[in-house]
Amino acid sequence: MLLLIGGTGCRGPAPSPVATRSPTPWPTPRAYRSPTPPRPLPTVTFPAATPAAATPTPIVHIVQEGDTFSSIALRYGVTVETLQKANPGLDPAALPVGAQVVVPQAGQALGLLATPTPQPVQVRGPWCFATATRAVCTLAARNPGRAPLLSVQVLLEVNDPTWGADAPWQTTVRPWVLFVPPQGEVPLAVPLPRALGPQAAVRAVVLQALPADAAEPGVRPLEAQAQPPPASTAPPWPVTVTVADAEDDALVGVLVAAYDAADRVVAVRYAEAPAAAWAAGRTVWLYPLAQGPWQRVAVWAEAYP
Repeated sequence: MLLLIGGTGCRGPAPSPVATRSPTPWPTPRAYRSPTPPRPLPTVTFPAATPAAATPTPIVHIVQEGDTFSSIALRYGVTVETLQKANPGLDPAALPVGAQVVVPQAGQALGLLATPTPQPVQVRGPWCFATATRAVCTLAARNPGRAPLLSVQVLLEVNDPTWGADAPWQTTVRPWVLFVPPQGEVPLAVPLPRALGPQAAVRAVVLQALPADAAEPGVRPLEAQAQPPPASTAPPWPVTVTVADAEDDALVGVLVAAYDAADRVVAVRYAEAPAAAWAAGRTVWLYPLAQGPWQRVAVWAEAYP
């Protein structure tokens, strides 16, 4: 399965509930190429916030392409059964992009909400790009330390006067992979419910990051190689990914991202497949949010039991 949204291995469950104000589910995003280069919104760098305290209030996950109840449950540290009970109106076999999945008491299964000392994480971005009907914001969560981190959680907040009563709008997001390598980063992409006005302000605040020893048994980062096409290739961009060190019976998740000359995340996509499918090389297609060639392509991979 593939997921829109590319390094070395990482993925993320999620805890701390954050109050969100989200409009009704929006329609399925479609690939869009603007005739003129989209203009990123002005943004400000915000310091990392203190992790939110444990609370029974659920959070809401916005379904993106390729999401399943299984991948969402793993990302947030809950069971599939918990998600099914909390979302009786959703068909697990066909989750529509843009749907809202209630995640009750997210992260408690891995003890994420009880972490006393959050690890330092830096945020690059966010960068926001116009699509046909709305906007998508990307960012990169960077680990400045010398040890891998786990389960980064970021709060994205949009304050746009044109959104009326829906502003400010907030959502909590996690990378598609759990681990953030030392001195490395992982990208995130967040589809917004509507287009952004000229006075919109968007900020990202780190809520949580854990030491890697909090990982669930059997989940581990993997070495992966990405072979992108020539930078001048017209989109979508086919990237061949090879993962060679996973057990044959493991499920392997791969995240691929492309960066432009300004080092912005302009394309990101996640895919899961059995280890054997990646051993021989598997193609992941990237759909850029901005015009122009890619400058670099990065890949992360990890195995799940």
